[in-house]
Amino acid sequence: MKIPVFIAILLGWIHLTQSGCQTHCYLRVSKSARVSFQPDNVDPSLCDYLIIGYSIILPYGSPRLDIHPQINKYMQRIPFYKGRNANFKVLLEVTDMDDIRITEFFKYLTSDSLINKFATNAKQFLLEKGFDGLSIRLLDNFGLTDYRFTFSSFIHVMSSNFQNGSKRLFLYVSLSGTEYLFKKEIDFDFGGVCRAVDKLVLETQFFRPPARTHDHPSRLYGDPDKTNISVNFVTNLAISRGCPKEKLLFTVSPLSRCFQQASTSPDSIYLYVYATRFSEFCPFLAKGIQVQRLSDGGPYVTGRVLENHPMPFYGDFIYYYEDDVSLKAKVDYVKQKGLGGIMLWDIWNDDFNATCRRGPYPILRAIRSECW
Repeated sequence: MKIPVFIAILLGWIHLTQSGCQTHCYLRVSKSARVSFQPDNVDPSLCDYLIIGYSIILPYGSPRLDIHPQINKYMQRIPFYKGRNANFKVLLEVTDMDDIRITEFFKYLTSDSLINKFATNAKQFLLEKGFDGLSIRLLDNFGLTDYRFTFSSFIHVMSSNFQNGSKRLFLYVSLSGTEYLFKKEIDFDFGGVCRAVDKLVLETQFFRPPARTHDHPSRLYGDPDKTNISVNFVTNLAISRGCPKEKLLFTVSPLSRCFQQASTSPDSIYLYVYATRFSEFCPFLAKGIQVQRLSDGGPYVTGRVLENHPMPFYGDFIYYYEDDVSLKAKVDYVKQKGLGGIMLWDIWNDDFNATCRRGPYPILRAIRSECW
């Protein structure tokens, strides 16, 4: 075999073996989002896919997408993003909660006719605005049983509609709580939904530890008594329910989470206090505080109160966060399991302005450097 041909085959094999590890970025624009983050802060070189939230469904007449007003300025920049990265994809998120209330959009899609109308209207809107697909986010108020709604049928209609035509659109489903994997009373063909969509997002960025305890918000492997609140547990559960592993994404957050003991007593319970952005947390780390690690590499530190973050109690406190070591372990997990990739949730909580003097997006860059 000639050397150039061998090299070409080798490079192609390397590409195929690594192509499953894709970097996804999530960005939610809303009234609560920091106004300092602007469309120019998005770096298309660091993401394969950008999911922008949010939109809701308007029920009047023919059901259709209605975007949050702040998304307009990001839509205008889509051609610029793709000019910098021709392979960059932008998906719009639709959810059933806006800034102030639950909209329960599923109650508007209770018939085949309404579902087909929405699929057609959504596709037309996405194509006109330059989006590459739609991500459907299911929140904790998953009220499908209330509206006799078959979610799997809805997804199959959307998938079929998005695959037809001159441009194929991507379809994602994002689960904000792992309890959806256990609900047997809902007509939810989990394996069928997974096979119909391009990606299923397991939102593991903020696992809720058992009451009155503390833990890393996105443990890769849980402790023996808490294995069911870990990335590994949820991933294996999804696969066991028939979801192709290459379609699975899990999420991590650049936020650090702080827990504090309720009193100065050594056996006092820990209570969750707040989450803080990485740019606010990194000066605390820069002071040389000792980093400790959980059994799966997750970092945590204890120390004094962060500036501008008054503590409501009097006991010791602990901060859990992500760093290069823990992120490498999670990307390695993606590669070893053959998963579809990893998602940073959400990117404006990273240090996009390089306040920490490590360059913009240190958390996202740590993921990107490993996920190729």
